[in-house]
Amino acid sequence: MDAKQFDRLARSISGTGTRRRILGLAAGLPLLGGLAAFLEAGPDDADAKGRRKRRKKKHKHGKGRHKGEKKRCKAHAKTKTCAGTCGTVKNNCGKKVNCGSCTCASACPVCQTCDAATLSCVPADLGQPCGEPGEVCQADGNCSCDVCASGCPYDSIQAAIDDPATQEGDTITICAGRYEGVTTVSKSVTLEGAGDGDESGDTILDGNLAGTVVTIFNEQTVTLRNLRITRGRATTSRGGGVGNFGALTMEDCTVIDNESLTSDGGAGIYQNNPATGLTATNCTIAQNRATSNSGFGGGIRSINGPSLTLTGCVLRDNTSGSTPFNGAGGGLYLSPSANPTYTLTGCQVGPDNQAGAGGGIFAIPGTKLILDETTIIDNHATAATGGGLRADFGAEITLRNGSVVRENTAVDSGGGIWNLGTLEIDDSSVGPDNTAGGSGGGIYNMRIPIPDGPVGAITLSGGSAVSENHATTAGGGIFNKGTVDCSGGDVSDNTAGASSATSNCIDDVDGSGCAACPA
Repeated sequence: MDAKQFDRLARSISGTGTRRRILGLAAGLPLLGGLAAFLEAGPDDADAKGRRKRRKKKHKHGKGRHKGEKKRCKAHAKTKTCAGTCGTVKNNCGKKVNCGSCTCASACPVCQTCDAATLSCVPADLGQPCGEPGEVCQADGNCSCDVCASGCPYDSIQAAIDDPATQEGDTITICAGRYEGVTTVSKSVTLEGAGDGDESGDTILDGNLAGTVVTIFNEQTVTLRNLRITRGRATTSRGGGVGNFGALTMEDCTVIDNESLTSDGGAGIYQNNPATGLTATNCTIAQNRATSNSGFGGGIRSINGPSLTLTGCVLRDNTSGSTPFNGAGGGLYLSPSANPTYTLTGCQVGPDNQAGAGGGIFAIPGTKLILDETTIIDNHATAATGGGLRADFGAEITLRNGSVVRENTAVDSGGGIWNLGTLEIDDSSVGPDNTAGGSGGGIYNMRIPIPDGPVGAITLSGGSAVSENHATTAGGGIFNKGTVDCSGGDVSDNTAGASSATSNCIDDVDGSGCAACPA
């Protein structure tokens, strides 16, 4: 045993503590080989071996301690989480990450828009509204209209339509302003203005008394929107404001102060094409004049069967003719040939439409007209019959859903309605205050006294009422030469004569049905 080995042995023995442990240590060592191995390894190696055993034991006892715990989630980098998005989002570990503002750093110029993916300004879509009403984004990035007095691609509506670059289905935007002259629409396009009023911010198409303001060619499908159409004068053409020979849609337009000097009439709008028609929404047809004594349709004349659908429209202050049977339809004259159904929904006919007959509406034989939530008010037959409405033989007229005929007058008979067709009144009313200079303050129901001649027929249903009307001669409510069925309604509080005696429903010699109506 050399000095180094002896020192190791001494340190080991001195660290054992008590004599008993020293004896135990010595007894556990073989006399020569064990002592040599112990001295060769040294106490430091023994301590290391013990530590390894203790760690192994500890790991063995702790095995499975965290079983069921989720593996810790490693979050994606922020650049990956926020790619193509903005605002606060959740990353792959469900933690909220602020990806920055969803808007561009600065406001985008006009005719550019902020791209949410890149948060940069990019060109806006062509035709996107911008700036003042009527202005849209152009191909060059400017915000302007297609048509304006200066600085736009075109200085007239006609030039915009006639340009070969203008394609079927295009929209031509027209800046606010007054545009004088007449326009012929030979393509299926939309003409869109800035508004239909009479102010500087509106788009006014002024015919300057030179003819029909807007003419729609055959078979073209055209939309007019946010326009004021005025000062048209038809001397040889048809229609003072609009002549429609195609398929026309009008939205938020005003047709006002136009004139027809021909017997064709249609001072506001004239349409004639059996295959197409007019659909108008929120439009006003006003102060138009069919000044020929034989003119038809001061506001609108629809002839030869084109369809007509009006929603939320007003026809007021229009006039047509002055002779008893040729000047007709102050507000609306319907003359079908293909038996279309005309519909007015949520409209008002009146006040102050005037004609020789049919002050508000004149419907010739074959007309099918539905008045839905529509009011016919304060119209005047200045020479003959039908202050509010005149329906000739074969016409089919339906009033429904709260429609009202009131405050109309006729110089002759039928202050509210003159009927020689089929008149169905459902959940609607005739009255109050219709007045006839002859008979039938509310309704005059006609019969042609020839063999198999036409007979007017009236049906009241849904609690409809004919009330508070007056006739100078007889039948303050209904004067009946045809048939009346009032079992589903009420005829009451009507008067006739100078003394205003009660006169609700009077059967003439050939009439029937009034006896069953309430007194």
